[in-house]
Amino acid sequence: MDDSQSVEPEISNRQLLAAWAAGDQDAASALFNRYQSRLVGLVTRRISRRFSRRLDAEDIVHSAYRSFFVAARDGRIEPTVEDDLWPVLAVFTLRKLFRQQRRHQDRQPPPDRPP
Repeated sequence: MDDSQSVEPEISNRQLLAAWAAGDQDAASALFNRYQSRLVGLVTRRISRRFSRRLDAEDIVHSAYRSFFVAARDGRIEPTVEDDLWPVLAVFTLRKLFRQQRRHQDRQPPPDRPP
């Protein structure tokens, strides 16, 4: 392979988190783009049919990312040894999904009971 075909190595999640912490919003975008479609797919597969019309997978993922970045700012996020953030982001996302489903379930009136 000659230099014109060389590929720049991918920036690690640790490097992106550090850059974001230093104020680089492009690093936050890169982290978002790196996992966003997988997370939307995860929510789409796990969302209850009962709530699939009321809850939007992308909204859930955006909310999970907001919580993720708050936790990262507070120093509570660390990529795995393999530099993978998927397990952490999946947990944030699924918790958001389950909370939203519970919230919508609690809002529903109880089924009518026959006299």
